[in-house]
Amino acid sequence: MDAMGTTGHRRGYSDRYLFAAQNTQEKVSPIEFTYEKENDDGSIDYIPTSSRWSYAIPFEIIYLTPLTSWNPYGIQYFDKDEYDDSKTGGCTKANAYSGWTEKAAYFTPSEFFQGLTQASAGDTVTDNTCALGDDGEAYSVFASGHWINFPDIGGNVGIVRQRYPIFPIHSGGSNVFKEIKALQSMVLPHDYDDPNVYPDGFFGDDRDKIYGFEVNLQGGGHQHVVYIQGYKVRNRWYDNDGNALMNEDAVVEVEGDTRENHQHVIEVWRDLDDDNTWQYHIKRCRYGSISDAHKYSDDDWIDGECSDFHNQVNR
Repeated sequence: MDAMGTTGHRRGYSDRYLFAAQNTQEKVSPIEFTYEKENDDGSIDYIPTSSRWSYAIPFEIIYLTPLTSWNPYGIQYFDKDEYDDSKTGGCTKANAYSGWTEKAAYFTPSEFFQGLTQASAGDTVTDNTCALGDDGEAYSVFASGHWINFPDIGGNVGIVRQRYPIFPIHSGGSNVFKEIKALQSMVLPHDYDDPNVYPDGFFGDDRDKIYGFEVNLQGGGHQHVVYIQGYKVRNRWYDNDGNALMNEDAVVEVEGDTRENHQHVIEVWRDLDDDNTWQYHIKRCRYGSISDAHKYSDDDWIDGECSDFHNQVNR
């Protein structure tokens, strides 16, 4: 029985992952059929019926959180026509955002991420964007919309993913698919894809040399996803003997996706920390894409960060 109280009705294809909504829109092609109704005297009436249905196939799951409404600093909301977009989001009263609006929703306290306080956040990614609270003071804040991966959450929570794409698996019920999944459960640990357990991926550096990987360009209250191609990993971060190059001269030039109506090109280098985990660093950053390099000069590059305060690359 569906929400309409109907126990049996023709509405379209047999697919349990297909969402259907009945409507009266004339542009939607109708589905027609005739059903039988048996009367008390045993006679049967044939009743024609017609209905119109719209269909939706889910492409993504987004887990909603209170962060889209949690505003402990009381940062004021403005309609887009009233919002002062001349502010830069700096951490002085003169430059801090005067409030928030749909296209610039910054009101999540930076202390929520990485467990940092105002006093300890001076040189970190969380102390880059500020907005005025209801007391007139400038507070360090992060974007309050939906993230792919949240920045590190304090209290030993760590990185939490909020958005998951749903890929259609047409062979999900086939014997081949079942055999592959059975093999996976036998040869791989259950946490092989957990970034906290394997920050560089379960298959390590060899996989990165072939397929590359994604990192997040963070800071400035929003992030960009950056894909580092496998051939750049091989050619720029390793010498001919396969030894890793770990200095500022061994950089890869890559571009991020478009967020907040812009994108960046960054030069990235990396080294290993005491736990033998790769750490990624920004050498230079500019706006634009790799393909429009002819539009920019050396003066458009900024050392160590981007002009909108991105200053950290995390995998």
